[in-house]
Amino acid sequence: MAENPFDREAAAAYLMSALTRDRFVLYCQPIVQVEAPEADQKFFEVLVRFRDEEEGLLPPGSFIPILQEAGLMPLLDRWVVATAIRKLRGAGRGGGAVLRFSVNLSAEALVDKTFPEFVAAELAGASDLAQRLMLEIPLHETAQRPEEFGAAVSALTALGCAVAVSGVSQDSEEIGRLYEIGVRYVKVNGASALRDEPNPDALERLRSLGDTCRGLGMKMIAESVERIEALGLLALLNVEFAQGFALGEPKPL
Repeated sequence: MAENPFDREAAAAYLMSALTRDRFVLYCQPIVQVEAPEADQKFFEVLVRFRDEEEGLLPPGSFIPILQEAGLMPLLDRWVVATAIRKLRGAGRGGGAVLRFSVNLSAEALVDKTFPEFVAAELAGASDLAQRLMLEIPLHETAQRPEEFGAAVSALTALGCAVAVSGVSQDSEEIGRLYEIGVRYVKVNGASALRDEPNPDALERLRSLGDTCRGLGMKMIAESVERIEALGLLALLNVEFAQGFALGEPKPL
């Protein structure tokens, strides 16, 4: 948005004001069941966009760094979570598949001891809503803040929410530790293993990681699926979920 310090300060103020005026909007991308890709999909990752008055709809890369630098990410985290819960509440349960959301959290959410209390207040004791909400945290943040991460997972899972870790490498040795503190979903970038001519080493690492997850009772979500044909390979590897542009582009929530 802006390059010099003054402009970035002004941009931060503009974004903070925008949070109070609902200038941010949510999009969602389906997380597909590998075994039933044609089924009515009700599991989505929630993505945030910003509607600028002059430039139109802007992607996260244009505003997230500014919010991080200004220390405003906790405000955005709370707005996204509150809005997602409101959408879940409004959708109800209905018949068929139950609507579920996966919401990304910033690193700041890990050190904000009041964040789980905020989520609890938004859920207002509705355990059925909590079970339909998954909160996603990047792996590198969990490594940098292990104590805070453990406390956050404990508090959020106590509410009934699921916790996922994204950015898990295919040769990660962290799976056991993540399981012990309550993580039940792992997101892995499957691009190198799922392209037209798969990298054999990457494929073997994905297989090994999948075996480890299944042995612990954890679910795996393969990201960056750009070929619909990759679902057949994921099924052979017993990967439960997949996400990527080949399976569905982000759409307004």
